[in-house]
Amino acid sequence: MYKGKPHQPRESNVKCTTRTADVKWTSSFDGGDSQTFTVFALVGQQEVSKSELIQDEGEGKTHSTTIVNLQPSTEYMFYVSAENQHGNTSSEFHHCKTLPDGRMVKKFQYKFQSQLAVHN
Repeated sequence: MYKGKPHQPRESNVKCTTRTADVKWTSSFDGGDSQTFTVFALVGQQEVSKSELIQDEGEGKTHSTTIVNLQPSTEYMFYVSAENQHGNTSSEFHHCKTLPDGRMVKKFQYKFQSQLAVHN
């Protein structure tokens, strides 16, 4: 039987909130050995966060995790790495921008409305 590095995780997608990102993907062939997954978050070329190791539930199964402690209004790049004892392979990269911090938006709106009231 073939033993090698896992095949690329597929059908991955990301949904961002203000400070988190929900990442989902489907596992592919594990290379003939058990595989684990790690989700990485990058800003530019720098890794800024990653998930804990996630155990494979089986080929063709959907997996998910949430990356936390992200910064609002920031463009991130995410990818899923599948790894076994023979090596690793990565999913496609997905871009996602976190939402603005609601407190900052309200503060800006209040300041803007106050300035309008002064000029009217």
